[in-house]
Amino acid sequence: MQKFGASQSTGRKEDARFLTGTGKFIDDRPPKDALFVQFLYSTVAHGKIFSINVEDAREAEGVHAVYTARDLIDAGLRNHIAANILPLPDGSNAAAPTRPVLAEDRVRYVGELVAMVIADTLNQAKDAAELIELDIDELDPHVEVA
Repeated sequence: MQKFGASQSTGRKEDARFLTGTGKFIDDRPPKDALFVQFLYSTVAHGKIFSINVEDAREAEGVHAVYTARDLIDAGLRNHIAANILPLPDGSNAAAPTRPVLAEDRVRYVGELVAMVIADTLNQAKDAAELIELDIDELDPHVEVA
């Protein structure tokens, strides 16, 4: 048998550390003076954003910034995730749905990003995100089974 053959197992030195909970991950060693982010996610599948109040979050301890879609747009940034749209086999254009970085007027799925909080620690960012008041008028999702 060859030293490095196909389908041969390789020895792993890190397993014991990770199996006993003593392993270190990149998140365990953040750079000095690093900031942390926490996102606020939509909890509904489809809805119109009626209001979003981030003032209390902005005033929370350790918070450097809180951003919504409006903040990104007002700063002159594109609130859009770029994607390559390939043509379909018949030459027509494929669907190109809007993919905002942060939801603007409505949410389209559970877990869509609505706001982001940047703070000194992850716990401070999480605590501040909980202070955001988000009012969404839930709409019926469009579900069609073919």
